[in-house]
Amino acid sequence: DDGVIGLNTSICFTDHNSPVAGKYDLFAVAAHELDEVLGTVSGVGGSTLWSADLYRYNGSGARSFTTDTGQRAYFSIDGTNLLDEYNQFGRTTGDWGDWKRHSPPQVQDWQGTTGMKIDPDVEFRLLDVVGYDRVITPEPASMAVLGLGVFALIRRRAKK
Repeated sequence: DDGVIGLNTSICFTDHNSPVAGKYDLFAVAAHELDEVLGTVSGVGGSTLWSADLYRYNGSGARSFTTDTGQRAYFSIDGTNLLDEYNQFGRTTGDWGDWKRHSPPQVQDWQGTTGMKIDPDVEFRLLDVVGYDRVITPEPASMAVLGLGVFALIRRRAKK
């Protein structure tokens, strides 16, 4: 399935490095929604679990798929190191795959925070475990220029 994201940019500031009071960080809002389309959503409470749910643990190191809002659930790669807490304990709204609200805020917090630049560090870890790698891939034009350069060097050596 294709994902569709709608963004209300009128309530956002667009320069990630220059927060504006009363406005949301467009980078963080877009990243939050893109993360979900890429698979960081949770199927907890539904009929199908998502890959991110395989990294959902209770505080005792056991996987947790409960919707009991009296229980805590954490994002962890190994069940021991709890990297973040999901929006479950005391939850009244928001997605099961969102984080609890943080200070300072994070991209996957269930509720946005205005006037702040938001750091996506933990979200990058979550994207990594569901199958995405943070690797810089050269654009095709750069590869073509590099290839031509190598070809020119080989040709020059061949003439000598």
